[in-house]
Formats: sequence, structure tokens, C-alpha cells
Amino acid sequence: MAVVTDWAVIETADGEMPMYMARPEGGSAGPGILVVHDMFGLTEHVQDVCRRFAGEGLIALAPDLYYSFATRRVPYDAPEQAQSLRQQRSDDKVFDDLYAAFRLLAARGEVRSGLVGAVGFGTGGRDAFLQATRNSEVLALVTFYAPLASEAPTAALQACARLEPPALLLFAGEDSTISTDDVACVDKTLAELGKDYELITYPQVSHSFFCDAQPDVYDADTAAEAWNRTVDFLYERLEG
Repeated sequence: MAVVTDWAVIETADGEMPMYMARPEGGSAGPGILVVHDMFGLTEHVQDVCRRFAGEGLIALAPDLYYSFATRRVPYDAPEQAQSLRQQRSDDKVFDDLYAAFRLLAARGEVRSGLVGAVGFGTGGRDAFLQATRNSEVLALVTFYAPLASEAPTAALQACARLEPPALLLFAGEDSTISTDDVACVDKTLAELGKDYELITYPQVSHSFFCDAQPDVYDADTAAEAWNRTVDFLYERLEG
């Protein structure tokens, strides 16, 4: 399916926030997907993910959450720098920016009946999860290797009682940043709350297994399976 891409801009209190959009050519209507980037920023990989969603008939929008920084994209071999950038953004500010992007996406004429889901990667998965606990208009959620559980009061899992949309949570079995205990805690908590979710752990792959821009951890077979599962889940839950 041919794809059209462009940039949109929203004015915020901190300046203009650019957003990358990809949609099927010809104005075909479909569900909308808010794509939330990881701590490295709105990289070419994230933009490619948007184009891939558009190739599946979805309308994808990825806001640049680092728009007010001098440095807005960080190389994958500089995780400490990336983490420092993300820590400078409060959860409330990220929520406000994601909500503004969500509202713009939902209002697009190509987005069928305001059907919008959220997909996030790494810390962006955590941000998408929190957005889904605060914004009842998020109708489906997918997270890739999102750090949801911790002892901190700001842990995303502390807000999961407010999680309403169906969720697909994807983890890596050999993740050095998210322990198996944390994944088990997520599973147990959501199950006890009776949430509509599916949790998948892919064994023998590492954090960022989906990111083909990181060849040292990318796993093509697992990434392909996770992608197909994601697209099927979004269509099933957004269009029934």
C-alpha cells in the first residue's frame, strides 16, 4: 500500500511541537495510532514504524516529545544521554503533549470514527501506558518492553487500576533493564484487577529486539511476529 508522509505542528506553552504523520495514499479511512518514541527521541526508526503502520492501512502520528531541547535525537550508543533527556520531561508534561497530539490525530478526517490506539516503545511504552490510564479516548494499547513496575510511587503500574482499554504488553526474556520479577508483577497486578490484557514474553531476545536500527539486539523473526500480533490486535480491538 502506497504511503504519504508529512509533518504537523502544535503550539504548546514550551513552543512548537513537530509531529511526524504517515497515512495510506488516497485518503483511505482507517484507525489512528499514536506512536510514542523511546528515550532516544523521534528517530528515523520511529518514523519508519509510522510508515509501516500506514502501509497496513492505519494513520500513524508520532509527536517529538523533545521539541523544546537543543538535542532532540540521541544515538543508540548513548543511552545515558537519552535517559537524561527523558528525565527532564515530567510525566504531567508528557501527558499534556501526548494528549494534544492524540486530539489532533482523532480529529483527522482519515481516522475512522475517532478510533485511536496508542503504541509505545521502551520508556515510550510507559508513557503510552500512562496516557491510556488518563485518557479514556485511547481505545487500544500496545507496549514494547515498557518499564512499568518498580518500587517508585511514580511507577506506571501504580496507575493501572485506571487502565480501561484492552492492552497488549510485549516483553523480552533476556531484558537487562526489565527483570522477570517486574514482568511477573505486571501480569499479577493486571490479572487481579480483571483487566483486558495479553502479556507476551519472547524468550532469548533482548530489550529493543524490535529496533532494526540496533543490530546488536534486533531479532528479525521475533520482530516480525510481534509486528503481526500488534497489527492484528489493533484492528481487532479498534474495529471489532
